[in-house]
Amino acid sequence: MASRDISNSYDQTPYPRHAYGFSHPDRLATLATLHGLEPPPLRTARILEVGCARGTNLVPMAYALPEAEFVGIDLSERQIAEAREFAAGVGLKNIRFEQRDLAALDDGIGRFDYIIAHGVYSWVPPAVGQALLELCGRRLTDNGLALVSYNAYPGCHLRQMVRAMGRFHTRAIDEPRQRVEQMHALMQLLVRFSPDDGSAYIRILRSEADRLARLSDELVLHDVLEEANYPVYFHEFVDRCRNCGLQYICEALPVDRRRSGIAADVLAKLAKQYDPIELEQQLDFLEGTSFRRSIICRSGQKRTRDALADASLADETTSSRDPLKRLLLATAAQPLSAAPELSGNRPEEFVARKDRVTASLRCDQPIEKMSLAVLGEVYPRTMPFDELLAAATGRLGRTPTPQDHRELRALVAGGFPIGAIDLHSWQPPAVNTVSRCPEASPVARYELAHGWAATTLWHDRFVVDDLLSRQLVINLDGRTDRGALIDRLTRASAEQQASPLRPASQSPSWLAAGLQDQVASRLDAALSDLARSAVLIA
Repeated sequence: MASRDISNSYDQTPYPRHAYGFSHPDRLATLATLHGLEPPPLRTARILEVGCARGTNLVPMAYALPEAEFVGIDLSERQIAEAREFAAGVGLKNIRFEQRDLAALDDGIGRFDYIIAHGVYSWVPPAVGQALLELCGRRLTDNGLALVSYNAYPGCHLRQMVRAMGRFHTRAIDEPRQRVEQMHALMQLLVRFSPDDGSAYIRILRSEADRLARLSDELVLHDVLEEANYPVYFHEFVDRCRNCGLQYICEALPVDRRRSGIAADVLAKLAKQYDPIELEQQLDFLEGTSFRRSIICRSGQKRTRDALADASLADETTSSRDPLKRLLLATAAQPLSAAPELSGNRPEEFVARKDRVTASLRCDQPIEKMSLAVLGEVYPRTMPFDELLAAATGRLGRTPTPQDHRELRALVAGGFPIGAIDLHSWQPPAVNTVSRCPEASPVARYELAHGWAATTLWHDRFVVDDLLSRQLVINLDGRTDRGALIDRLTRASAEQQASPLRPASQSPSWLAAGLQDQVASRLDAALSDLARSAVLIA
């Protein structure tokens, strides 16, 4: 399929507006640091996104990193135009979007510290996928990092079967929405009338029907029904990277989250039997992996074992050899108990709810519980490991011991892979307090004003379901105090509740007064929630 055909498809039906936390350069730098590398500093980095779509992944990054330089390329003229409009609406000067073919990029584009290619490699012809890896090999700086996501075998063998049936069923349909509707109709037909004999085939059909039903129409159209869809085995991807002067580091999402169903003793046995690359492939065979988000770098860099899995570093209480000492810690976790016991040995559960992920930690050691409490108080701000250790032991009335160090490190090693504790290489301009005239990120305000899901300063999705919450964020311009906010939100609520036959301006005064009291009573809690969600700025 020609590149121009891909462009026309996305011009006709643009890709959904999404920000992907795992694709942020902070994520890449953090994981590279844990594997013994020295990634480029984010503050002044050059960052390229290939297949940037409508800019909803790149623009929030550019706002939070004003001294860095961002370039987004995409074949779709319509998507590039929308990306430029988004960047201009937020007032960014450090980003540009270009309608370019990645296979035709020349040396004039320069070199980049970070390259992001999410949703590209498997959805272009193989020659273009090869050109993407060659681009990374030529355009990455010496210690630069790239993220490449792709469909993977063996799991995609099952998905490719359903995809082939769908493409045959919709072969005579040109209109995008009709193609999606007929894809769902086909799946419903297959699930309803296939023999219910408990066979593997019917289980696959039902699983795929459920998965497709959860996808947006745009994702079904582009990720399932597009002509270009080329999964690869992990070992094939690694070989292709190697041929382009690149090497594999790790996955952008923690392995433990993806492979929680594999017993620890099985993982340990396999780790002794295979080298890291073959281990990854064997685990894909075990779990039926269908999608990967791989971080790669130049072949010359020396990759080490994940520092959180390296028990030899547990006693490095003062040495800088431990990469964890170069990172920042954060957690949104809060104790379930209203009055948790932090200084004793009674077990307490801490739960972190962020985006669509909920993770919990059950702790009984005082240093673990106090550390989570300290981090929870400052969130969405971060703390270095040693500073957190000192703060937690200080609250316990003592100085840190080697045992405290080991226990805190074990807490991080267990909490990071499941998403209960975050590690970062950088702190965005988020605040954890509410000022007299609060200000929300201009990115979130723009997104919500246009009816989109918002992006936090930590590059997570921030979904607002009700009108008042949306209006609150939109009005947090740094110049509006609480009194004015209450008035604006009251008017918005009155307009929402007004009868279609009665304009909002004619709503009875008692309705406005009652609403004003309700808005005032909820405002402080709502502002605090926004601060904890990493939406407010100084």
